Amino acid sequence: MGCTVTPYTLGVRNVLFGTAKPQKSCILTVADVAASLNDKYFIIHQANVAKTKHYFWFNVAAGGTDPAVPNATGHEIAIASGATAGAVATAANSVINALAWVNSVISSTDATHIEVTLVDNGETWWARDAWQTADQTGFSFVNVQKGRVQKDLGVTNGDTTLSVELDEITITGPQTGAYPLASIRRGQTASASFQLKDTSQESTLRIVEMDGFALVTDDSDSKLIAGYGQRQLFTSSDDVADTLTFADPNGDKTKDISLVKAKLNLGELTFSAESEFVLPVSAQCYLDQSLNKNFNFLYFGDLSKLKTV
Repeated sequence: MGCTVTPYTLGVRNVLFGTAKPQKSCILTVADVAASLNDKYFIIHQANVAKTKHYFWFNVAAGGTDPAVPNATGHEIAIASGATAGAVATAANSVINALAWVNSVISSTDATHIEVTLVDNGETWWARDAWQTADQTGFSFVNVQKGRVQKDLGVTNGDTTLSVELDEITITGPQTGAYPLASIRRGQTASASFQLKDTSQESTLRIVEMDGFALVTDDSDSKLIAGYGQRQLFTSSDDVADTLTFADPNGDKTKDISLVKAKLNLGELTFSAESEFVLPVSAQCYLDQSLNKNFNFLYFGDLSKLKTV
C-alpha cells in the first residue's frame, strides 16, 4: 500500500479584481469671456471611504457668489475677467494642488491642461463638470486611470469559466497536400465569466462604470445616479481595465490564475420571483505592454513576483 493520496479537489476560486493605484484625470480648461466663468464650478471626489465631494468655483473679478453645493466642500478660484485658458488653468491648479488629498500639475505639453492625481489609492467617482448646464464651466474632463485597491468580488453563483484561445495561421504546401507543416502564432484571446451574489449598489456600479458613468447629484438630495450613454464613445478602455485574479481559496498564490489587464462587463440581468438575483459578469483580457513580455497577458502563479520590464 502506498502513502500517496490522489489530490482530487473542487475547482472553487475567489475572484479578485484590481491593483493598488490612485485615480487620475485631466482637466482641459477654457478662457473666461466677459465673466462667463463667474460662479461656475466643477467637481472632484476624494478616494476615501465616504468619497467626499469637493466643488471648485470661479470668482471672476471679485464679483462672484459661492454656489454652496449641498453636501460638498467648496474651494474658491479667483480669476480676472477675460482670463486666458492658461491663466484659468494656473489659478485652478494652485487651489487644487494646495489640498492634502490631491496632487495636480499643469501639463508640460499644454498650459491649459491640469493633470490631477489623487493621493490615496482606491475607487471614487470621476472628476466632472457641474450637473446643471447653467453652472457648468465648459471644461473637458478626461478619464486617465481609475483608482483601485484589490477587491474580493465576493461569493459567486454556479461555475466560473475561463477560456483561452490561440490564434494561429496553419502552414501547408502543395507538395504535402492538406497536411499541416507548422503554424505561426498570431496571439491569444482570453475571456472569463461568472455570477456574483453581491448585488449591492457598490458592486453593480463597479461594473457599470467600466463603460458607463456615475455621479452624485449636486442638489440637497445628493442621489447617486449611474448608467450608460455616449460620453465614453470612441474612448479606450485602458482607464478602467485592471488585473482579474482567480485565487486559490486556501491562499496558495502559486495556484492563482491572473488576467493581467481585464475589463468587466455586465451581462443579462434576470428579474424573477423564482430564482436568486445575481450579477452576471464577463471579462475580456487585454495585453499589458508595460509588464514582462513573458507574462503580460495571462499567467499562473504569484502576482507579486511579476516584475516590470
